[in-house]
Amino acid sequence: MTVQGQQVVVTGKRRWVDAHWQRGNSYLRIGWNWLQGVFHQGWRLFPTLSLNGNTAPDPAFASRKQTQKHLEREFTVKSYSFAS
Repeated sequence: MTVQGQQVVVTGKRRWVDAHWQRGNSYLRIGWNWLQGVFHQGWRLFPTLSLNGNTAPDPAFASRKQTQKHLEREFTVKSYSFAS
């Protein structure tokens, strides 16, 4: 289903299954929604699927805030002093 989801995005039909495309549904979820459309809306499965092994798909984020949080780095500094 992930490959179906990628094909949906490549062919420009993402809006058919993900009206709020900015929320970042995963390719698996997009593929699942496409499969539901096949059964309920009469859409067709993609006849040829290409596995693109060159790069991993971009991660999906639910919101811009979540995307920004992913880019932030958080460090915790701990110092210990052992007196003898």
